[in-house]
Amino acid sequence: METGIRKLIREVVIEIIPVTLTTGKQVSYGCDDHLNDLDVILNYLLFLRNNHKRTTASRTDYARAISRLKNQIRKAKKYAENNQ
Repeated sequence: METGIRKLIREVVIEIIPVTLTTGKQVSYGCDDHLNDLDVILNYLLFLRNNHKRTTASRTDYARAISRLKNQIRKAKKYAENNQ
């Protein structure tokens, strides 16, 4: 029962609160502009990670951020597919 309520609250919040892009523009969650912005951020993080030597703490931090961002991209794409 609790998971159904959480899912409903998440969907309502996603529809009400706009996402702010890196340009400052506000768009809806999962739209093409939002996904493109996430891809730009991902590519920049990959660039930064690749400029650090392996086994350094900085590279590990970037790898963790990249992993989390990829999860966010997957969720946003899934949400966009289900709501078209």
